[in-house]
Amino acid sequence: MFSTFIQKRTNTYKPFFYDIKKNKEKKELTALLEKKESLEVLDEIESQLKELIKLKYPQKKLSEEESKDLIKNHLGEMSLEEYGVWVYYPWLNKVIHLLPEEEFIEVRTNRNHYKITPKEESILAKKKIGIIGLSVGKSIALTIALERVCGELVLADFDEIELSNLNRIQTGVQNFGVKKTVVVAREISEIDPYLKVTCLHDGLTEENANVFFLEGGKLDVCIEVCDGLYTKIFSRQKAKEYGIPVVMNSSDRGTTDIERYDLDPNLPILHGLIDHLDLSLLKEAKTNEEKVPYLLPMLGVETSSNRLKASMLEINETITTWPQLASGVIFGGGICTDVCRRLLLKQITKSGRYFVDVEEIINDKVGDYFSNKKNEIDRFTLILETKKKDYQNEIDNYNKFHSDFCSNDVLTKIEVEELVEHAIMAPSGGNIQPWKWIYTDGKLFLFNDKNRSKTILNYNNNANLVGLGAATENLILKAHELNIKVHFDKLPYLKDEVLIAVFYFTKDAEISVKDDLVNYIPLRATNRILSKKGESLSEAQLTSLKKSIINIEGAELRVYQNKQELLKIQDILIELDRVYLTSKKGHHHFISEIRWGKREIELSKDGVDINTIDLTPTEKAGLIVSKEWDVVKHSKEWDLGKTFGKLTKKAIDSSAALAMIVLPKSNSHRFFEGGRALERIWLTATKENIGMQPISINAFLFERILENDFSGIEELEIKLKELAAQFYKVCAIKETEQNVFFFRLFRGSKPKVGSLRRELEKVMIYEED
Repeated sequence: MFSTFIQKRTNTYKPFFYDIKKNKEKKELTALLEKKESLEVLDEIESQLKELIKLKYPQKKLSEEESKDLIKNHLGEMSLEEYGVWVYYPWLNKVIHLLPEEEFIEVRTNRNHYKITPKEESILAKKKIGIIGLSVGKSIALTIALERVCGELVLADFDEIELSNLNRIQTGVQNFGVKKTVVVAREISEIDPYLKVTCLHDGLTEENANVFFLEGGKLDVCIEVCDGLYTKIFSRQKAKEYGIPVVMNSSDRGTTDIERYDLDPNLPILHGLIDHLDLSLLKEAKTNEEKVPYLLPMLGVETSSNRLKASMLEINETITTWPQLASGVIFGGGICTDVCRRLLLKQITKSGRYFVDVEEIINDKVGDYFSNKKNEIDRFTLILETKKKDYQNEIDNYNKFHSDFCSNDVLTKIEVEELVEHAIMAPSGGNIQPWKWIYTDGKLFLFNDKNRSKTILNYNNNANLVGLGAATENLILKAHELNIKVHFDKLPYLKDEVLIAVFYFTKDAEISVKDDLVNYIPLRATNRILSKKGESLSEAQLTSLKKSIINIEGAELRVYQNKQELLKIQDILIELDRVYLTSKKGHHHFISEIRWGKREIELSKDGVDINTIDLTPTEKAGLIVSKEWDVVKHSKEWDLGKTFGKLTKKAIDSSAALAMIVLPKSNSHRFFEGGRALERIWLTATKENIGMQPISINAFLFERILENDFSGIEELEIKLKELAAQFYKVCAIKETEQNVFFFRLFRGSKPKVGSLRRELEKVMIYEED
């Protein structure tokens, strides 16, 4: 009685496009709407435009008004109704208003970035993938379409949707009797009507093989996931003939096969698993008895799951064919899509059989991430402490050639400890604390610790020399407070020299002027707080800072406050941070310098405590994510990584001024003396309630340009020279001058967390005569 209501099925799977800016297409759409009054018209073009505009301004949170204005500008003279295209889906009885192709794809795939980069997307858009079999193949085809791993799909299957398919194929009962090719192609067009789809409703046959593999351009990948044994072999024979790679997924244990006939035309079919069989008989195999000799080696029965093996025993007894689960089929869709994407992008080249077995990965017998992490050996290693014997040759050589030098007085251990305790409150690059103090024969030797000198920024020990100079200034200030006169022998500057200075002392000396800066040694700290830009520094404060170093010969403090100058310097330093931190050596140095957790901080008492960096929760998460070089190298490959300059940008934005310590290049001790000047400026700033933070890698990286030595960072040579030229020009640095240290000055709150110092017994050795 209902037969008169049954509508005839059609194989239509391609929607119709109408651009109503074209008069002809506008008339056609109007006629369609008048003819089919039941048509549902969906117009969400404004929301699509809103998304488009939003992704064009990723760094800005647009207000509703701003978004509307930008949409209006984007449309120009065009009306909303005219913008884009109207797409008619006959099988849905719907007309839907969509963005034009390029913008539709841009918005739809934006959330792929940067797991798939825009450059990779443009490569994939030109690729063509063929799929044989649409059970597992439907999941693969839809996932490929969702990710847009290609610009064209060719689908081959002769079968129709049946009730028994619905345990693994995502479709509805309304599609019973509809060709699988049609069902899949329709769903793809509903996701992305611009993705080209061709259907072979008879499956892959000897007659249409050339159409499948070659028509309209050769396939870039063939995905074979059909049930027919002959088709499995025949498709590979053709793929091998045409040099097309084949990918297969069986949905059991995530088994995935890759056969690179494009790279190796002599590769045996199915990895040689069926070379011993007569393939000419396969076409005639009809019964399971005839198929099993071919089927078992193809599937790799010895590597199949135990449940699949057990199920095979029941075929023709309690079940008619081997089982497939939706979870395995859908999982296989993801695996195949991932493999095809990487294959097309030349990220994998190997052939072979692979397993992604969830049952092996997740079960009661294997440890989970957290339990495994507890059992991990802690990878954090302390820098080994040096002993006196490590420096004995230097001490002996010095005493040999300076036998007439001696202190007027011998200091007690308590007196030396008090001096050194204040000396080591000095700053050092990355809080490396490069000093080793040895008091022997009435003299205090200052060494550059041999185990704390091997960093990429410590070129010619220049970074360490700044810290050692600052420590020397502290020692002198404290000695004068204790009425101890200091004479020190500054050793000639030699590359890789570890003996830096030797100090001689006279007790109960009359110190005519005692510097009150000594009182601020315990209070001095690196201030990384990034508050909003506050009040500028007064002329009196700047004068005070400059006057503090008048006794350091040749040292000069230059201050930059002009807004345009600051912006230019900011751009240079942001780019310097980006290229340095996305280089392997630079990244390693930065990550090694940070102390990431309480245990590291307490064990080492050196490095930069992450809690001293003013970070938002998002920035801290980003910093933790970037610990792994394999993460950062992607930013380098994609020529991205602006986030690595973000902290420098924020630091300069919140500064009252930027400042530089300059000394003549002719001064061979310029970095050591620059360190003394730095400490005096810093102590004065502390006294004046001015915050200070080093932004100093430019000085130590640019120093390499003098000797044209870029060993270890060869990849950065051109960029460093370019940035140095820009920096010196903006900062007005003469050819004869050396930028020793660069930092920011600001008025703001004091840091709540300070950097720790290593125990005195680890940095000082005292020997009585």
